Amino acid sequence: MWLGLKKLRISKTSLKTDTSHKAYGIIVSMKRGFTIIELIVVIIVIIILTGVVMMGYMGWREDSIKTVVQADLKTAASTLEQHRNFNDSYPTTLPITNRTETNITLTIIDGGDNFCLYGESKDYPSIHFWLRSDEGFIRNTAC
Repeated sequence: MWLGLKKLRISKTSLKTDTSHKAYGIIVSMKRGFTIIELIVVIIVIIILTGVVMMGYMGWREDSIKTVVQADLKTAASTLEQHRNFNDSYPTTLPITNRTETNITLTIIDGGDNFCLYGESKDYPSIHFWLRSDEGFIRNTAC
């Protein structure tokens, strides 16, 4: 004993099983767990991964809506061509048939000899396309 202090006895078995030590009359407990820094790092990594997944999902969603708008325009153009084959002119109003999505607005702009179809998504107003009968392809600019 030196100045009234006792030496700590540490053995291999006590390190494995005993997690509390008595030093200077105070019980010091060693608990196993994560530090606050480790928890913060894990939370930041989870937030970053969530952001990456959400950005990928939003891009996928917009691409699928573009595809649906274009498909609806092609279907409507086919319907208008059938009407012309039987009636020798295009209709002035657009029949509501063969629609794949209810959140898409299709409008016929011209009738008579030629037509111009306009398709727009209600969910994403920035997604809109035009199809002109004499050109036969879908484009991003107005007819």
